[in-house]
Amino acid sequence: MTPLDLLVRGSIVLAAAWMLAALLRSKPAALCHWVLSAGLAGAALAPALTTLAPAWHLPPRAAFGTATVPPPAATVRAASAAPAPAAATAMADVTIAPAPPSARRSSLAAAAGWIWLAGAVAGLLTLGIGLGRLAWIAARAEPLVDARWDAALADIARAYGISRTIALLQTDRPLLVTWGVARPKVVVPDGAASWPLDRIRIVLAHELAHVARRDWATQLAAEVVRAAHWCNPLAWIVCRRARLESEHACDDAVLNLGISGSDYASQLLELARSMHARRAAWVPAQAIVRPSSLERRVAAMLNARVNHSPSSHAGRVAATAAVVLITTLAAGFSAAQGTTALSGTVTDQLGGAIANTTIALRDLTTNASAEVHTNATGQYAFAPLPSGDYMMTIKTIGFQPVEQRIVLTGATLERNVTLRLGMIQESLTVTDAPPSSAPKPAPNRDGLQRKIAAMREQSCDVAGGCIAPPIKLNDKKPIFPDSYTGPGEVVVLKAIIDAIGHVTNLQVVGNPNPDLAQAAMTAVNQWEFEPTRLDGQVVDTNITITVNFKSTK
Repeated sequence: MTPLDLLVRGSIVLAAAWMLAALLRSKPAALCHWVLSAGLAGAALAPALTTLAPAWHLPPRAAFGTATVPPPAATVRAASAAPAPAAATAMADVTIAPAPPSARRSSLAAAAGWIWLAGAVAGLLTLGIGLGRLAWIAARAEPLVDARWDAALADIARAYGISRTIALLQTDRPLLVTWGVARPKVVVPDGAASWPLDRIRIVLAHELAHVARRDWATQLAAEVVRAAHWCNPLAWIVCRRARLESEHACDDAVLNLGISGSDYASQLLELARSMHARRAAWVPAQAIVRPSSLERRVAAMLNARVNHSPSSHAGRVAATAAVVLITTLAAGFSAAQGTTALSGTVTDQLGGAIANTTIALRDLTTNASAEVHTNATGQYAFAPLPSGDYMMTIKTIGFQPVEQRIVLTGATLERNVTLRLGMIQESLTVTDAPPSSAPKPAPNRDGLQRKIAAMREQSCDVAGGCIAPPIKLNDKKPIFPDSYTGPGEVVVLKAIIDAIGHVTNLQVVGNPNPDLAQAAMTAVNQWEFEPTRLDGQVVDTNITITVNFKSTK
């Protein structure tokens, strides 16, 4: 059982218990406390019930922009990140192997486990210190011998049906707490013997309600669960809510003994004022006057619309059954969604299959990666990969790279990808120096014509991805404008070389000097090309021209 499994299963139970308690807000506080306590118990037991509960998981998530295609006719086997297969390699010869297990994934999991363990040990150590403090307080406390306290204790214990012996202790610390199961202890501050009888009965009625309900055992169990789930905010929320509902339930028990809400509230406020002049250290025990919850408790006991009745047996049974069902479902929950076999075809913009294309997958959660290459028919395949979020990158020479996020969810996935021609880059430098007087060599027209003829007659020995780049037929260099007096500037142009070789859609990138931009555009507009050919057909091509104007003055 990993910390993640513990967190997920516990969160399901805790969230369900918290929501169920919220739905029961109009019901007695004792029932809400029962539900929250059952939820904490379920969160503790869910990991242990994993082998007994029926397994289930969430439905697969829809893949991100998936295109489903008919399966390839040829058989695809596993791929390796070895050198790409030759163009003539048959599909059955393409081998695809999954990436080796990532060392980083295991190291992160181990680190997370150690961090969780450290937090859990710290929580249990804090609880142990609190229990030791209680033992130290009990050892230093003196028995409270007072006829009024003894008579009130016997009377209220009889009313609650408590047969266990309860020790009344008095300490010099500002504490009024109760703890213990077999031999409960009620600790009161010094001076309690002089309290009025009304306050004595109210205090004992509240503290003995905790004893009758065995709240201290429930609180200890909740502290242990919170220590195990220390990184889960739900555990802290449910534990705090359970403690508050426990106090409300004991307040209800006091009111059900016939004590009026106004008398009870005034005594609690007097106790709070007298005891919290000095702060006491935290102890894992019930305290009748806890400042964080006192205001809400007083408001509840004075509200006639609040249900102060004890919880019914039928209500506890129904709540327990609901929590048991949720715990069973949480125990069988599995976040794992299997593996996904991913395959597809890579083609160019004319539909021709592109061989020797690199397809890389990167797990966005663990950063593990795998890589394959397409075969002669443009097909690729990955061996089954763990479900999750991935970034797929497709690259090959002469084409624009493509990045796509995909979600693998356990079902076989086919994804076809179309690559578009890459952008041609051209750069030149223009200065304001006077032109050279040396004669320019005449262009080799015959060589250029032979090159164009060879390009037009070129036969492609592959289905797609056969690129013949454009050939410049007419070159015009920009002229440095006389109106420009600056040190120089770079002008970037974007355009399209269309299917007849003309420069179209010429645009300036950014905001360069208008004179320099105009000089660059005037020259580039006069360029002519033998157009690009893809798979033997003329096609439009994007081009970027970078003109670096430099002043020599």
